[in-house]
Amino acid sequence: MTKKILILLSLVVILGLVVILAQKPFHHRFDTGEGSPFYPDLKEEEIAALEIEYLVNGTRFEKDPEGKWLVMVKETELEKQIEAEDKKQAKKTEEKVEHKKIPADGDKVQEIIDTLVELKKGPPVTDNPEKQGLLELTDAALNVAAFDMQGKELAKLYVGKQGPDIFSTFVRNKGDNTIYLVDKHLSGIFSRPIEEWAKKEEKKENEAAGTPPETNAPPK
Repeated sequence: MTKKILILLSLVVILGLVVILAQKPFHHRFDTGEGSPFYPDLKEEEIAALEIEYLVNGTRFEKDPEGKWLVMVKETELEKQIEAEDKKQAKKTEEKVEHKKIPADGDKVQEIIDTLVELKKGPPVTDNPEKQGLLELTDAALNVAAFDMQGKELAKLYVGKQGPDIFSTFVRNKGDNTIYLVDKHLSGIFSRPIEEWAKKEEKKENEAAGTPPETNAPPK
């Protein structure tokens, strides 16, 4: 009788474990999100402006009333800080600089949008903030942001070092310390001087007129 009771209790325990494991109580702790969209709520039709920054170099894209993309040089926060310090030392008054907006290459802008919308999470590498500098993912890293018509930020991606192969990149989301390795080479998509973002016809007109385009390329 005692043996039958022990067997019955063992079966009850085993059945209980099966039910518990079927409910996956620890799944949330180990679910890395790998393969899921990086920005699941980001919709292409909501994107009205884009900004790319890297150290003192900045580029802004925005739509004209006809829905065509324009590109212009954007002052980065780091650039503003450096200029403010220089003016302070030279005791100069601050002058507002208006940057020229020129037609952008629509295909290249579309590539930025497609990359943000379609980007999938790769394996998480670390969530240690101290590793951000090593992987070039601090707040001064190459980053791209998307905005809606009201200027609300929809997404901001930080792009770091190339991964172990030439087809992967370390990235992180704004406000998140988790660093992911994504299966895509991103710096070649986002890191271009403004003259490369310009529409081909615009570049030809500048060359014909002998007018050098405004640049945000780093000094040589």
